[in-house]
Amino acid sequence: MTILLVEDDDRVIRAVQRLARILGHELFWARSSREALDRVEQGGIDVVLADLDLGSESGLDVLDRIRGQFPEVKRVLISGSDPPPDFADDPPRQLFLAKPFGRAEFESLCDAVGG
Repeated sequence: MTILLVEDDDRVIRAVQRLARILGHELFWARSSREALDRVEQGGIDVVLADLDLGSESGLDVLDRIRGQFPEVKRVLISGSDPPPDFADDPPRQLFLAKPFGRAEFESLCDAVGG
């Protein structure tokens, strides 16, 4: 499975890189919504994991744009807090993953989205 992580925290990027590699998934990352949309437009992305808090941007906005332009791409909102009330969990197309997460949670998520 090919994963795009939209995250601005280097520690989280490194941790998800390790988990993806261990589980045999390919991982790309972006630090902004523009980078994320550019990468998804290139094709080949199966699932996007977006952090809720991207500094001046919202991961929820990123996922909404991806849902509108690339409905076949599965979406996961990740956050250290509860999901916002306007976030709609729609397995397996759109899910929420609480941070921090470890291998077991990441592997379960990958299984849930079909990877």
